[in-house]
Amino acid sequence: MKTTFILFAILLASCSSQNHIKLTHGPMLGRQTSNSMGIWCRTAKPTTVFVKYGTEKGRLNQISNSSQSTIDRDNTARIFLKDLKAATKYFYQLIVDGQPQGPIATLRTLPDAETK
Repeated sequence: MKTTFILFAILLASCSSQNHIKLTHGPMLGRQTSNSMGIWCRTAKPTTVFVKYGTEKGRLNQISNSSQSTIDRDNTARIFLKDLKAATKYFYQLIVDGQPQGPIATLRTLPDAETK
């Protein structure tokens, strides 16, 4: 009985320490150009969302502007990455409520219109 109580207390403590808001849908990429990319997501509750990104997986050294997911937009947020290089692979990760969400993913910008 004592062991069961201790295990229950540990489980309860670990659950209560994970109060950060989670991503429920996305990320979904869109509005792609040669120098920009849009990222859409939905969160469990209203919160702040931003993206860390870079051209090397182990070096996400750029940070997007933050976006608020709000109840009047069904807890969705849209982030626009700008000033990207054309025809370039980027690695990115969503940060929701200050916590990384999901694995590091990739995106690729379109080539310049002048590039064939």
